[in-house]
Amino acid sequence: MADLSRRLRLVSFLETGIGSLINCDELHLADQLATGFGFESSDQKLAMTLASVAGGKPEAVQLRSASPEPSEAAIAAAEQGDAEPLLKELGSHCSERIALYLRRCMMFYSVSKNIGMDYEEVEKVEPTELLSLLLRPQPHVADFELCRNLITGFPRPLDAGAVAEVLSNAFVESMLVYGVMPWAEERLDEFVALSRASQELLGNAAMKRIPSFRNRLMKSPDYASRIVPEQTLDPETEVEVLVMAYHSFVQGCCERSVSELLCFLQSRAELYVKRGHFHLLVRLLVAIPEYHAMEYMFGLLVRHGQLQMLLTEGRRIFRQDAATRACGHSSLAVALIRYLQVHFPLDLEMQVQVHCSFGLEAELAELLETKAGEVAQRIGRKWTDICSQEGEEQLLLCLSMYLQCARLFLKGQRHQRHLKANERAALICLQLKAVQIHLAASLHEQQNALAAGQANMDWAEVPADGLALSFIHNGHARFARGPEALANALARA
Repeated sequence: MADLSRRLRLVSFLETGIGSLINCDELHLADQLATGFGFESSDQKLAMTLASVAGGKPEAVQLRSASPEPSEAAIAAAEQGDAEPLLKELGSHCSERIALYLRRCMMFYSVSKNIGMDYEEVEKVEPTELLSLLLRPQPHVADFELCRNLITGFPRPLDAGAVAEVLSNAFVESMLVYGVMPWAEERLDEFVALSRASQELLGNAAMKRIPSFRNRLMKSPDYASRIVPEQTLDPETEVEVLVMAYHSFVQGCCERSVSELLCFLQSRAELYVKRGHFHLLVRLLVAIPEYHAMEYMFGLLVRHGQLQMLLTEGRRIFRQDAATRACGHSSLAVALIRYLQVHFPLDLEMQVQVHCSFGLEAELAELLETKAGEVAQRIGRKWTDICSQEGEEQLLLCLSMYLQCARLFLKGQRHQRHLKANERAALICLQLKAVQIHLAASLHEQQNALAAGQANMDWAEVPADGLALSFIHNGHARFARGPEALANALARA
């Protein structure tokens, strides 16, 4: 029993040691260890078979005699150059001890197919160089899952700084060569996530590509440790680098770096405005939702008459959200409306445009209801103020806003608010009718006074072509000749 127990412990040690050697790509040492102890290791045999199949040497006869035997379809596919099905079948029989080697073997095979390089050559190339090859020519179309497997498929983690530099260089160089193309937010997050625990390093590597930001870091001790290409980025590329750096800092929870980036943005925004690059401000506002520190960009767009650019983007976001049935409101819309309400509270037309562009009809209904109430308060309760041209205009404006908000409430199925707005519109209509009756009575009194004043006038002395009376009613000039013409004109008025 003691000998059996020692043998079991030895077998366990051997299996662990052989598995560790295999995971470190030391297949020959693993074979020597197994041979030296006269131990037949299934892990070692399976690893050799995997390496042979991935290298394009499936050895079909030996595979058909293996236990368990792979399927004929997988063997036939491997003989024709597609070894992936066979590798998966063989991998399903691997123990957990060599799971890392299996994953790396599958990854190297996929890399060899992706970049068109032999499997044996792929094994000899540095991992960071393989990552750079996978990201060419344009990283936004690269296989990020394969890149992630490459970064995590080694016993020892890759140098985080080197990975960050590769990712940063691939991102910038693709735009310099093939032109600027804004990344989708989800795709950019996947790209940044490749750096895993080194997102801050990736953000710093990207920011160093901007000369004006790089000058701030000249005195830092780690700046000289890495060579940064001395390239001048065009404004469009610079903005995309800033967006990528922001996503990197956010994923890495680097609050201080985010604050530094936002401070840097303010100086760059002023430069973009001087050069007339207002579309870059719109891109930054859409891609970096730090509106508490970026409200000044709203002001730059409004004061330079470029807000329509942002509203066009808002309409695109609204259509996209409607197509994907996304719930909730855009943080950009909320921030812009809040800014306009604080800094441009009297510009109702601009606020209505923003609400319509972002599809905020329910919020627009509440805004119109509030504004209508404010107009009604300004009219006051003095009859003389209400029965004036300005009072009539204010009542008409108030009526229009109540009718519009009632329509929007009904469209949003907010029936109680719809009825309430209709009731207030009806009251405004009554007030308008009262004003019209009062004005008609006043006009009748004026007609009587004019008739009494003209009763004693000798119309024979008035020239036939002379103008006896002119007055203005509702903005139109009325002229009358003689008493009959005067009466007819008053009646028409």
